[in-house]
Amino acid sequence: PVLASSIGFISGAITGFNLNKHFVFCDITAGKKALVKYLLMATSGSLVNMTLLWFLTNNVHLHYLLAQILVTISIVFGNFICCKLWIFNRKKS
Repeated sequence: PVLASSIGFISGAITGFNLNKHFVFCDITAGKKALVKYLLMATSGSLVNMTLLWFLTNNVHLHYLLAQILVTISIVFGNFICCKLWIFNRKKS
């Protein structure tokens, strides 16, 4: 199960990267550096998901489905902002 979950996570992250690269941010120049940043963001998002879900269910005592919905919405917005400002930002410094 751990191997399968890891493969699923990595496959999902690579798929998400390619969808964001081609369809959301239309940045066909994004390469390995952007992929590494995306994987860091995805891994961080997973850790934030687990932490917030634990906090909301154990300390705030929300039902786990409501907690997961709230956390997912937060992470989706956070990931979009991270992609827009850090990963697929084509502005040259």
